[in-house]
Amino acid sequence: MKKTYKSKKGTGLIFVIFLSIAVASLPLFFGAFSWLAFFVLLLVACFIILVFLTIKYEIEDDRLLIKCACSKPVKIDINTIKKIVETNNPISSPAASLDRLEITYAGNGKIIISPERKNEFINDIKEINPNIIVKYTKRG
Repeated sequence: MKKTYKSKKGTGLIFVIFLSIAVASLPLFFGAFSWLAFFVLLLVACFIILVFLTIKYEIEDDRLLIKCACSKPVKIDINTIKKIVETNNPISSPAASLDRLEITYAGNGKIIISPERKNEFINDIKEINPNIIVKYTKRG
């Protein structure tokens, strides 16, 4: 079985990043214009867009692969996953939304992701490893 989930794109996170780029570009338009600074800012914006559009999570056999265009894939044996907890932790992670899942696995390994169709993702993972503890923080 191979199933792919794209990262959820959170409007709040996108707004904060867009606002940061806009504020960083203000000196270009209200100070001394620099083509070099303009192109550096444009490259940074393109890089952020590339990252946001390429984050995905694949369930393949008993492995979870976390992929992004800019980094080496993270491979997690699903049978070593101990816990999945809903979180809004803004720490840097392969997640394009603040509606996130923190996965604890093998020893003290932790990673935060933000799959679309979060409940379906959790169900697919639990089919492989039914011993995973799932903690929902947003529901009763």
